Amino acid sequence: MQVANLRFLLRDDAIIRVLEEDNLPYKKQRFLLFAVQKNSKLELSKSAKSAVSNALYFLEYSFSLNGLYYIIKSYDFCDTCVLEVRFNDAREIVDFIMPSMLANHCGKNITNDERYSEINLALFGNPNYKSDFNAVIERAKLCGDFALLAPGQLSSFEGAKIALYGVLENTNIAVLDFLVKKNTKSLKNLIFALEKNYHLCLCCGSGFDEQIFSSFNAKFCEYLALANSLGEQNYLCDYMSAQNIESKSLKELKKERNIAEDELVLKLGDFSSALRDFSVMLSDESDFYSGEHGKKALKASMALKLQNAIKDYENAPNTSAKSALKESSKHLYHALCAFGQMYNAKLSAKLEKKLLAILEIYAHCDKCEFLAKSFALPQMEIINKKLLHSAEESLKKIAKKHAKSIKICQEFWQILNFYH
Repeated sequence: MQVANLRFLLRDDAIIRVLEEDNLPYKKQRFLLFAVQKNSKLELSKSAKSAVSNALYFLEYSFSLNGLYYIIKSYDFCDTCVLEVRFNDAREIVDFIMPSMLANHCGKNITNDERYSEINLALFGNPNYKSDFNAVIERAKLCGDFALLAPGQLSSFEGAKIALYGVLENTNIAVLDFLVKKNTKSLKNLIFALEKNYHLCLCCGSGFDEQIFSSFNAKFCEYLALANSLGEQNYLCDYMSAQNIESKSLKELKKERNIAEDELVLKLGDFSSALRDFSVMLSDESDFYSGEHGKKALKASMALKLQNAIKDYENAPNTSAKSALKESSKHLYHALCAFGQMYNAKLSAKLEKKLLAILEIYAHCDKCEFLAKSFALPQMEIINKKLLHSAEESLKKIAKKHAKSIKICQEFWQILNFYH
């Protein structure tokens, strides 16, 4: 009967080759477990139902040696390998000497280190995780933005730099694409990229030097306003042309649109320079740009920020296309896309989908309200009424979708509680 065990951190999984070279019989098993809450306690389960973490996947190699039972566990995603030795009585622990074939691969004794418990590995990953910052940045250059899935004990400062650098690459692409094509699609992609930068800056700002970081975010905000203004003018021109509303005002509007487009193109030249400066800051491996909260663990600090974003979303009123609910939906959506998968990828994706559906309806609502305002003339009364009615119906749809999404928000909120 097992009475106790010792656990040791392994330097790598090369010890498996040692077993094979010495022809030592072993049993290999695969496990996929989740941290779940049961009776106010966390435990591991094979079922993802009520999971408060992503899956903990590991390979287990078990074997007997000199009358004792050994288990090697190689954990995926957190780059951790552990050797567990199981004993039948206390005397065996006192007399225990690690076999030489294993000793060369063993690091420190982690028997009483709760950071290495499987629950905490599922929640937080490897406590000694050190990111290869240059490798991650190279990946960002190749892949564009990507989600942080298993950051371990990555600091807020490092995690924010990685997330923002990926988004920055997509912003550069969007800027160049618009400067070449200057069409509706390229403008839409530019607006989306700028919005994502802006909202991620709001999420990550506390990890950076506040003064420096706020100046960059002010630029994102400035160019986003210019791009949105041009987008509205484009849509109005396209709508009037589609409805065969040819008039002197349409010609003037197209002229104004062309001026606005030229202004944005000119400004984007300066913006490209600002993006290069931003890239230099994010690529810096030192802590020079780190802020007051930069050293806090990313998972802990971002859990609180996501909870604040959820709270704003749940409580936001929905009174018009310019409502607080629209902005809180955008902020929560972009925050989840960047960081939600660290906690529960499946639930985060589900909530992201709900938010995206709401934002798509808001986009239609925006256009209707903008056109109605533009056509606030007696001769346009019929068109105006149709547009306002469409906007009202859109807001009703949003209210229903918002109400249905609250349950998912509350589930995600409860999960986030375990991380801070």
